[in-house]
Amino acid sequence: MLMSDSRFRELAIGELERITECRPIRTLSILDKYISILETDTDILERYNRDIKDNIFSYALVSLIDHDFDADRISDLSEIVKGVLPKGKRFRIFVKNFVDIGMTQREAEISIGVKIESANNPVDLVNPEVAVVVILSDRAMIGVSYDENQNYAITSILHPKNTERRSQINRSEVKLAEAIAYFRIDTDRISRCIDVGAAPGGWSDIMLRYGKSVIAIDSAMLDYKALCRYGNVMVYVPSEEAGLEGLVSRIDSNIGVERIENLKVPDGVMLIHIKSNADEGIIRRILKETKADALLVDYNLTPPESTKLVLNLSELLSSNGILVFTIKINNRNVNYTVNMAIDAISSIYRDIRVRKLVHNRREVTLFGIKR
Repeated sequence: MLMSDSRFRELAIGELERITECRPIRTLSILDKYISILETDTDILERYNRDIKDNIFSYALVSLIDHDFDADRISDLSEIVKGVLPKGKRFRIFVKNFVDIGMTQREAEISIGVKIESANNPVDLVNPEVAVVVILSDRAMIGVSYDENQNYAITSILHPKNTERRSQINRSEVKLAEAIAYFRIDTDRISRCIDVGAAPGGWSDIMLRYGKSVIAIDSAMLDYKALCRYGNVMVYVPSEEAGLEGLVSRIDSNIGVERIENLKVPDGVMLIHIKSNADEGIIRRILKETKADALLVDYNLTPPESTKLVLNLSELLSSNGILVFTIKINNRNVNYTVNMAIDAISSIYRDIRVRKLVHNRREVTLFGIKR
């Protein structure tokens, strides 16, 4: 079973084929624009448990049942769920409905859960050992997940808001955390990174948490108060915004403010924010001071614009440096858009991979290593 925006279905199937080495994976049926039932000639469950689940943000559904569904008799599903639920396991029900069942998803979860809860199978909404997923369309698809990471994986797909930490600066943090895990980025190889399109500072926050120094580039303000918890911050403002100097410096005693024309990369400063767009002048100023081991680009630009920006910024990246950037998808031809970006940067980057991560919305994340 594949859960994906229809525009990314072909990309997702290609990624599954690459990871599982199972070809072909065919679309058996499509429940709606988000859910497809896939079929392959090879049983990948054993390989999933051994190799695959650490590489992808997904979950395995075992004991998958396809059942005729009548919205007026949702309680009948309780008996089927009871039949596949292993005894003695704490469980939680997740319902995703694409038809009118006369109740909310939460009410449906409670309705099913209450009918099957017992001393042998207590409901646990926080740390379930087993997740039962019930997907309702013209029929009911019922499956059980035993993946130890199931609580994160399933809630991030069905209820994405539940996975966001209250202390995070913004949702984009989760995207970079997922990219680091999925692409197996060795953060020990990174000493300094450049974060372009940084505001309000989510990706910078992730890298600072890893103990890396960051040069953030964005014409908007960052969440300086939150970012100061990692150490000293230096903000470089353009001359026409000189009035901000006093305002920014009063936010926290760890913040220093200077004009962009005085740009330096001093030792002992964890975060440097250049309050500007990433134009050629800024690139030249940074090059006089340093290069980076990682280039992070999350700008709200069209794919051609963001690809051109990545090419312009590539000289800031050391050889074997890591590139992570998001490609905003503004049309339905996802594969064409992605391949265009890959072709454009392939002379500079190797080992290029693309993935639509769980917290990507109308975008995909691209990873590469500078040649």
